[in-house]
Amino acid sequence: NETIREMMNQVNKDSLEYTIQYLQDYQNRLWNSDNAFAASDWIAARMEALGLEVEQQPFYATTWLGSGQSAPNVIGIQRGTLYPDVYVVCGSHFDSFSYEAYYGEGDCPGADDNASGVASVLESARIMTQYEFEYSIVYCAYGCEEMGLFGSEAYASRCQQQGMEILGYFNNDMNGYLWGDQIHIHCIYPNSVAPIGNYYMNIGNVYFPDMPIEHKNLVGGDSDHTSFNNHGYMGIYPFEDVDHYSSFIHTPNDLIGNSVNSFEMSQRYCQMNIGCLAEIANLVGSGPQIQCNPVQNFAIDDHSREMSTVILTWNQPLPGSTGICDRFDVYRDDNKIAAISDMTYSVYEYTDTISVGVHANYYITAVYNDGCEAASETVEVVGHVDGVAEIESNNITFYPNPAEDLIYIKGDVAKCEIYDIVGKCVKTISANVEEISINDLQSGIYMIRIYGNDGNILTKRLTKK
Repeated sequence: NETIREMMNQVNKDSLEYTIQYLQDYQNRLWNSDNAFAASDWIAARMEALGLEVEQQPFYATTWLGSGQSAPNVIGIQRGTLYPDVYVVCGSHFDSFSYEAYYGEGDCPGADDNASGVASVLESARIMTQYEFEYSIVYCAYGCEEMGLFGSEAYASRCQQQGMEILGYFNNDMNGYLWGDQIHIHCIYPNSVAPIGNYYMNIGNVYFPDMPIEHKNLVGGDSDHTSFNNHGYMGIYPFEDVDHYSSFIHTPNDLIGNSVNSFEMSQRYCQMNIGCLAEIANLVGSGPQIQCNPVQNFAIDDHSREMSTVILTWNQPLPGSTGICDRFDVYRDDNKIAAISDMTYSVYEYTDTISVGVHANYYITAVYNDGCEAASETVEVVGHVDGVAEIESNNITFYPNPAEDLIYIKGDVAKCEIYDIVGKCVKTISANVEEISINDLQSGIYMIRIYGNDGNILTKRLTKK
């Protein structure tokens, strides 16, 4: 969309630097400090000047370093022309932290963490308020993130209580520190919100095809997208680098130059934020936007004899795509190995064979009739020999598999659970039994989880004939 590209091109590095410098100059923005309250007021004034509907949401926080009234959240709404009560949301936190500041022995300027995120949200609002969108856009700045996501929790829980329909949430937290020579994005989200994670990556592939974007998991800490995930909304967190983020955060040296070393990187993250918001909110006059959902519940089970048999399973995509799904393409190591065009099933299974010891990466692409394609998560497997029994560990064994009426379990077992393909527990046996009737289960694919009295939990795929 050329208009959206034009919006992206308006992101000004000087504007980003101004906001980061202004917030850095508070020297500290501890969650309940006078400076944090002043920062909240300043952000609210910035949003009001852009013509947004602005609210400062007060909340009380009980933190690991004390309790009290936090500096309030700032919520700015740009109303949609057609669907004013349906929202797409972006947000950042404006508080900062260091132990030096807490004990009165130094500052916590918080340039990268998280003046850079606030700058991205405000710059997005500056540009996007010049345009009209069919859906409403919400721009958020939260207090008290550093103490445990209290600000975003207060807002996201209220959204859920009020029944707000939110199409997606995009987090802005730490985007100014570039490790290496190439701008890149690590996109953090749980698998339960993979559709919006894939959507973000698709936007990147369209507008910045040479920029690496990878799905990653945080190895420590958290951010405000989790508050939205916890309240039933799809939220993601584009992050500078899970392994090589700024080492200066939460110290007096989280400053422009040290910690924010690339305004080009901050610019790119802001451009991506704008692109995602604008595509979902549907720019007025741009025509309908094409979007598509990936398959659900993609999983792999590998059980083998002389060769390793790899069984791929998945479900139909969620509704909401602009086109109709025509087929599923199966990929191994980026090579298409199969195309499945029968769209009449709800559960799909495909079997492949790889040699013992070989590593292989699989994913499924849902292909739609409007040209849109959505890839699933990539899952890596290693071909191996399991032996004869489906599970044989710590003297616990179950058989047969596949099974029709009964399965037999031998060993020191405390409990057994059986789950359907979407993760719902359909049978629980809380005793050390030797056989389980599965007559009441429909034919299909299940997961059996066996809890041993030794504390081990063993999980395996079960096929009901």
